[in-house]
Order: sequence, then C-alpha cells, then structure tokens
Amino acid sequence: MEFVVDYFRTNGLVFELWVAVLAFVWQAPRRPSSRLRIAFCVLVTVAGWAVWTLVLPDNAWTSMIGFVVLLTGFLWVVRFCWQYSLRSAVFYVVAAAVLQHMAFRGAHAVAVFSEAFLSASSQTSDFIYVVVLVPLCVVGYYLFAKPLSSRPVGRIGSVSVALLVAGMLIFVNLFTRLFAEAGGEKLPQINLIYSLFDFTTSIFMLALMTQIVWRQGAENEAQVLQRLLHQQKAQLETSRENNELISIKTHDLKKQIGLLEDRISRREVEELRTMVASYESTVATGNETVDILLAEKLVTCNERDIRFDRMVDGESLDFMSAADTYALLGNAIDNAIEAVSQLDHDSRYVDMRIKRAQGFVLVELVNPFEGPRKFVEGLPQSTKGDRRYHGFGMRSIRMVAEKYKGHMSAEVEDELFVLRVLVPEPPESWRSSD
Repeated sequence: MEFVVDYFRTNGLVFELWVAVLAFVWQAPRRPSSRLRIAFCVLVTVAGWAVWTLVLPDNAWTSMIGFVVLLTGFLWVVRFCWQYSLRSAVFYVVAAAVLQHMAFRGAHAVAVFSEAFLSASSQTSDFIYVVVLVPLCVVGYYLFAKPLSSRPVGRIGSVSVALLVAGMLIFVNLFTRLFAEAGGEKLPQINLIYSLFDFTTSIFMLALMTQIVWRQGAENEAQVLQRLLHQQKAQLETSRENNELISIKTHDLKKQIGLLEDRISRREVEELRTMVASYESTVATGNETVDILLAEKLVTCNERDIRFDRMVDGESLDFMSAADTYALLGNAIDNAIEAVSQLDHDSRYVDMRIKRAQGFVLVELVNPFEGPRKFVEGLPQSTKGDRRYHGFGMRSIRMVAEKYKGHMSAEVEDELFVLRVLVPEPPESWRSSD
C-alpha cells in the first residue's frame, strides 16, 4: 500500500493531467480507432513519465523541463486522438494544465491545513487530498472545461493567450519547486498561504481564458451575421428585379397561350396556364418587401409540394427596414421549408401569421418536423450539413428582433415547431428607411 501511495505522489501529475485533458476534449470528434489510440497514449505517457522521474535527478530544473515535455506530449496526444487543429490543441492542453494545477493546489491547501492545524496524519492528509481533488475537478469541468469546449478557439487571440498562460504555468512550476527546495513546504502557514494564492491565480487564469474565448466567439458571430445580412440585402434587390421580370414574362406568356388556343389541345392549354399561374401568384400584403419575399417562397413551396397557409398584415412591419424585414421573414420561412421538405407529402405545410396585437407585432410560423429537436442557448440546432453557418439563420432572426426591442422564442408544441417574434409597435411617427 505504501508503494502505491509513493508511486502516485511521484507520478500523480500525469494521471491528473489526463483527467483534465479529457474534460476538455472527450466530446470532440475523434480520429479512426480512437479507443486504441487513447489506450496507447495512456501507456506511453504514464510509462514515459515514470521513466523520467526514475532516471533524472529530482530538482527544480528537471521538474520544469519535464513539465514542458509533458505538455508537449499531451499536445501530440490530442492531435493524435482527436480531430483538432494545432491551435485548438494548444489552447485545450494549456487550459487543461491550468485546471489540473487549480485542482491540485486547492486539494493540497486543504491537506496542508488538515495536517498542520487539525493534527491529521500523513496518510489521512493524502486521503483528504484525493477526496477534495475529485469535487474540485468536477466543479472545474462545469465552470470552465464544458463552456470552453463548446466554443471554437482556433483564432490567433485565443492561442496567444494560451501561450502566455503556458509560460506562466512553466514558471509557476519552477517557482513551486524552488519554494519547496528552500524549505517553504516545511512551514505550514507559509505553505498554506502560497497554495491558496496559487489556487486563486489558477481560477483567474481559467476565467480569463473563458472570457476571451466567449468574447471572440461573440465578435465572430456578429461579423458573420453582418455579412449574412448584407448578402440578404443584395438578394432582396435581386428578388425585386426578378419579380418584375417574371411579371413581364408571365404577362407575355399569357398572350402567347391565348394565340395558341386554336392550335393545341385544351388539356395542353390548361397545363400551360397552370404552369404560368404558379409564377404569377399575386401577393398583396401592403408591404412591398413582404410581397416580393412571399411570392418568391410560394414558388419554392409549389416546387416542393408544400402547402403555405398565411394570414399576413404586411403593413404592420412598415417600421422595419426592407433589409431587416427580408432577413427576419426569409430566414424563418427558409427554416420551415427546409424542415418540412423531409416529411411525407401529406405533412408538408407551413402556417404563417403576422398581425398586430395589443401594441405589438407578432410574427408566428408553425411547421411539423421529424426527429428530436435539440436547443442550445435557446436556439434550435441546425440539421444542415454545412457547419460553417451553423444556426446563423436563427441568430439572424433573433438579432433583428432585438434590434427593434423585441423578443424571439422557439419551442416545440405537440410535435410542431413554433417560432414567434414579438416586437413592440413604434409610434406612428417612426418609420424606418433603408
């Protein structure tokens, strides 16, 4: 038993780092034969660290160099077993090292306190260390590892912070060993104060990394949304031009069909008229942008055999700019069409309502859907294959709603997906322009 305790005192760092690294990367996409790769990496790192501690002398400098080698090894492990870029791997390995150090220092501080001030034996303090280490790792996972692992971290700013923190960790490791060699660990009060300071510093470093990643993620999303809104504004102009051109062409085609009535069969005439009618669907809601958009989406619905029911007061959206109206409604209808296109023909329908209600404008879309619907941050996860713009349609809707002091909600009711946007109606004197 004493041999096991001594072994983990000497080699516990590598096991603690494994736990910390897995907290960050376990849910990430893995490479083929990942379990074999992970098992191989566990054996290599554990055996390698055991050899390092046995062969080399135990001093501050070998400890610092060994720590750098261990971090480099885990960087290779993450790249070897999981599908991470080098930048992302650097960030997560450094964050894991900080998490390990935080848990180690917190547990060590409690163990020192129990031994120095509660007269606990060495074996009891070792047990207390393990008992405290586990909940600290769990808390660290929920506070830092889980939020960080859900965000992209490959940008230069995040990696620069990670490298800075890595440098700090290396010197903290060096100073910790120098502190121990100077006899600091033999002075319980000083050892406790130093451990608590180190523990608090680690928490601040993790909080800093989390804050920077979330801020960069928000800035990146804002840039993507602005690009998408700009593209949709250009698409609105194109749709307006196409709508005018289609109106001219359908008018000409109706004349041509009239001239052909005596030359072709009645059935063929009706087929031609039905075809032209699908492009001639007149939409009059009182708002030109809404009319153009609905006419465009009606063509798509007809092509996909989707019933599009609507009761739309277009004038209620006059206070919005044309670009915002097109973005809000266009993304909402596109999402609904995408969802019902996967269903049986009898279940393909979209129900849309836009109306005034007690000083607000309500936009509501209802459509059936198939399969589970997972929500993240109040938004349904995209089922599209292109992950670069994952969920940005819904984010765009929410951004437009919030721009006009409104609110967007998405929920599932009786196997129906319901999207609602509620925006306060402005005074009559306020009308937005493009």
